[in-house]
Amino acid sequence: MSLAKIFLKDYDVYLLDESTENLDPVLVSNIRKMIVLSSKSKIVIHLTQSI
Repeated sequence: MSLAKIFLKDYDVYLLDESTENLDPVLVSNIRKMIVLSSKSKIVIHLTQSI
């Protein structure tokens, strides 16, 4: 839920720390696609221990 709130506002930089922790694999895949799309026009720093 909080991840969705972040993308509702238009920021120049997004810092995501363990944003996909404990989520199901299908949702993680969708979120990663959204992060990649966002990174084409914004600065996205995505920290994770699982890839």
